[in-house]
Amino acid sequence: MSKSLLILLILLCFTYTAFPQKIISVLYFENTSEAEEYHWLCKGLADMLITDLNGLAGIKLVERESLEKVLTEQALSLSGMTDQASAITVGKLLSADQLIYGSYIINDEQLRIDLKLVEVETSEIIHGFGIIGEIDDLFDLTTNLAAQIIQHLNISEELVPKAAETRSIGAMAQFYTGLDHLDNQRFEEAKNAFNQARELDPLYYRAQEGLADAYKFLKAFKQHRQQREIAQLYTKIHHLQERIDAPQWFTFADIVQSPQYRSMTVEQQQEWNATHNEYLICNTPAQCTWHIMLTLDEISRRSGQYFSDSLMQKKLWVKVVEIGEESRQTFAEDPFLAEILYAQLLAIYSLPDYTRLKEYAETFIIQYPDYRMIESVEDFYEKALESLCED
Repeated sequence: MSKSLLILLILLCFTYTAFPQKIISVLYFENTSEAEEYHWLCKGLADMLITDLNGLAGIKLVERESLEKVLTEQALSLSGMTDQASAITVGKLLSADQLIYGSYIINDEQLRIDLKLVEVETSEIIHGFGIIGEIDDLFDLTTNLAAQIIQHLNISEELVPKAAETRSIGAMAQFYTGLDHLDNQRFEEAKNAFNQARELDPLYYRAQEGLADAYKFLKAFKQHRQQREIAQLYTKIHHLQERIDAPQWFTFADIVQSPQYRSMTVEQQQEWNATHNEYLICNTPAQCTWHIMLTLDEISRRSGQYFSDSLMQKKLWVKVVEIGEESRQTFAEDPFLAEILYAQLLAIYSLPDYTRLKEYAETFIIQYPDYRMIESVEDFYEKALESLCED
């Protein structure tokens, strides 16, 4: 994919199009295996497909909240539907042009997903889709399905791969379980499920957002505000990671110099800038990685300050250290590596891991004697020596 095309696709996600858009609703899936432990896939599969298809200029997706409202008002099943008449009824209530609905079955960790793309007005089945794979490959399976669907929507855009929100099936299961609890006003159970999701994957930003919603409905308003601040920081990290994982790297300068950006109104440009801070704060993958590390440290400190969550603090500092280790190889020749390694030292000091702190501080001082914060690194080294001597 060319750089200009990728820029165009990103800009199209946040600008209005003059072309008519098809309204598409993705209904909840039916669990035909009746395996209760996989009930979360009813809403999970629908939500993942919505995420994959979201942003295409040729279509407008019905929000999950609108579907939930219609199903509740009509007293229809929330566990999914394969009956075409019921699906068409829901589609008309949602003013959708087309529907995507189907079912899934689990057999010995093998997941089979079957779905249909249907024209609401005529009830015509445009196409049927199916895919089989390991449950652990769920993210890749839904992305594959989304690519197949796009081929039959008569739109010219390609599917731009999105970064996985989480690779932890356990975290995903807890999140969608929490979402179902939230929909059914079981707010305490929702809070517990979202907490379990974030424990399984501390970087799963949607679990953080779900937890903030649970606090709101529990009327724990102070915790809601505090958790919302934390969730916003997680969302920042997600956007930075999406930028790093994009098929091709490009800078904010590439965007503002593109014809697509220049054709926007001033208001549209301002809106795009406001929603794409990840392009304004860093110009290279190394700089974006550094911002992720700093943001993780900020989340860690707020977790301790707001919720006395020392376990989460430790998990996040460990993650910062891991990112630093990966960066030693990835950015070995990048002059910005010193900033990344200093952020890693801060996390090692916070843990604290004095053995590693001594070793890494000593190496840092030798490699970067003119670093702008070298006095702090020397303090780390002396603190490590003192602590190790005391032991």
